[in-house]
Amino acid sequence: MKARKALLVLLASAFLLNLNAQEGGNQAQIVSKQGESSASDSPKGSFFIIPFYGFTMFQDLRLTSHTNNYKLWEGESTSQFSMDEIDDYNNDFDTRYMNSMTGLTIGYQVLDGLGIGLHAGVNHFKFETWISDENSQILKEDYPALTLGLSVDYQKKLNDRLTAMAILSYNYCITSSVVAETNSGESVVSSKVAAMYGEINLALGYRLGRFMPYGGAGFSSQIVHSVVKEQIPTTDGNGNPFNNLTDFNTSFRGEAIYGFAGVNYQINKKAAIYLHGSLPNPGRVIAGLRLII
Repeated sequence: MKARKALLVLLASAFLLNLNAQEGGNQAQIVSKQGESSASDSPKGSFFIIPFYGFTMFQDLRLTSHTNNYKLWEGESTSQFSMDEIDDYNNDFDTRYMNSMTGLTIGYQVLDGLGIGLHAGVNHFKFETWISDENSQILKEDYPALTLGLSVDYQKKLNDRLTAMAILSYNYCITSSVVAETNSGESVVSSKVAAMYGEINLALGYRLGRFMPYGGAGFSSQIVHSVVKEQIPTTDGNGNPFNNLTDFNTSFRGEAIYGFAGVNYQINKKAAIYLHGSLPNPGRVIAGLRLII
């Protein structure tokens, strides 16, 4: 039974990383409006695109609900984790993941200082749950997970060099149905995950010639829902072959306050590159290229 729980936890939470990695598209906007006649200074009415890559590690995910739906030859039934069982998992075990994501942001400068962006991407991940000194369960999977998001950034120039910035973002992620191999000892016939998160980032940037270093703090609130179906071959009461099916429905919530820093380098009037990192949770590194079109 623990193996089944572990598998559910793995699949449900793994896509939290996908959500965090999307932040790469938003961070590219944190350096806009910073230099004269540059790719970082998108004029009102202009469009921009940002291809980006990000790697993220997220820890301290917490289980909020877990339901098992059984379809056995004897009949159908349902069971739920009690609050004590949920608390036991959260107190006794850790949950973490690593993720890499490739994505693209398309943005539009609505007003001077106010921009919006839409981003999409796919990711790959490695996830661990039921982690203790004696135990851990690992799910390593490579399959396309579609992520879509919307961000709004506002920037206020304080003087010739210093600028205050704020970014709000909302993201939604959903996977296709996949077959996963795990060490649970049972056959996973399908799994599907839907997840969303909202985030706010506040920062200050300081212009030094072609460079724009910046730093700030962020808060992220994330929700993930997963459905995993397992199949166990058996026989019915008459000895005929039968497959018992179990659907695991689970939800996780993750909240984190973190610090971040980065730097933007202006290549020319139409192009800029940036590097961004955050600590302690999530631990993240993101690189991107911003182009005015």
